[in-house]
Amino acid sequence: MRIGVLTHSGSDDNYGQILQCYALQSYLKLQGHLPFLIKYSSDAEVTRERFYLLKQFIRSAISLVSPARKQMYTELEHYKKLHHINMINNQKRAFQEFLADNVELTKHYSTYEELKENAPKADAYIVGSDQVWNLEMGNPITPVWYLQFGNKETLRISYAASIGRKIEESEYELFTQYLKGLNAISVREQNAYELCQKLGFKNSKLVVDPTILVPFSVYEKFIDKDSKPQKPYIFLYYLNVLTAEELEWEQLSVFMHQNGLDLRTVSSSGYYPAQNLILGHENECLTILEWLSAIYHSEYVVSTSFHGIVFAVLMHKPFVAIPLRNQYSGGNVRLASLLESIGLSDRIFSSERSIENILATSIDWNMVERLLAANWAKSEEFLKEILQ
Repeated sequence: MRIGVLTHSGSDDNYGQILQCYALQSYLKLQGHLPFLIKYSSDAEVTRERFYLLKQFIRSAISLVSPARKQMYTELEHYKKLHHINMINNQKRAFQEFLADNVELTKHYSTYEELKENAPKADAYIVGSDQVWNLEMGNPITPVWYLQFGNKETLRISYAASIGRKIEESEYELFTQYLKGLNAISVREQNAYELCQKLGFKNSKLVVDPTILVPFSVYEKFIDKDSKPQKPYIFLYYLNVLTAEELEWEQLSVFMHQNGLDLRTVSSSGYYPAQNLILGHENECLTILEWLSAIYHSEYVVSTSFHGIVFAVLMHKPFVAIPLRNQYSGGNVRLASLLESIGLSDRIFSSERSIENILATSIDWNMVERLLAANWAKSEEFLKEILQ
């Protein structure tokens, strides 16, 4: 089948976004299909950096006292500089070059009307994975993210679609209306599955992220196994945090020094721009290949990122998942759902579980692989049944 996939793919620094996109394309190819990526990003869907700046501006502008105005302009200037620096640094990551080399791409669509009038021909459309139904990421409940385009005969499927936050009851009616246009629904998190069931979509399924769906050989070919590190290190990958404190740096630093470990850090832009938070440790701007290799050669992985933890699991690396503390902590449900499904909820940092205690606890990788295989089988069954 010729299959058009609609998902997030425009990031210049979010490794998970690009790899989930690549993974689903790879899986469909392995099954004998002819997948392609529908390149869509609306001008109305502001970048997350600009979205954050706007919120900061509004929040500060509410108060008219002089100190607040001064702070507002200081913060705006700071994030403008970060955005400019990131635009330059992100060229080193070469994400779009990676996609162009490994995925078939359509022309770029910038409006729903354009996509509706000249939709790429396909036997099936898939929306997902990633947070394609997350309103806080600039994805309003609009027809495009529910595949309301193309021929009526074309199959419309969601695969591992993520809401990433709570859908308000006021949004139920429109959300339900668009879901009715899909031939098959699958989601990535337990809370999204429960919502679909609540809204009457009893045939909806809970499936794994595409990065888990493919054999590891799909990534292994990109890993430089010969580049051995001079010193063992912790790989710290973070996004959606503003301070070192949110990364539990004090505990992490103690563990590093007690165990003679070095540190490599990488930051991506989420709701906040990527920035250096660890004094004395400059963030690296790695390509996809270098990022995968950095995880592969690490002793431990510490991350706030869903996909950072996914790849730690896939490479059998002892890890700590750092939950978000700020207003975006609702996104923690993605990590919690994943780790609960593979029996690793105890790898999430909390006041009861220190970094040292978590990293000192061994992981039963045989158990993890059994649980992953069971979840993978259900996910593959979903796709094979609808795409037969």
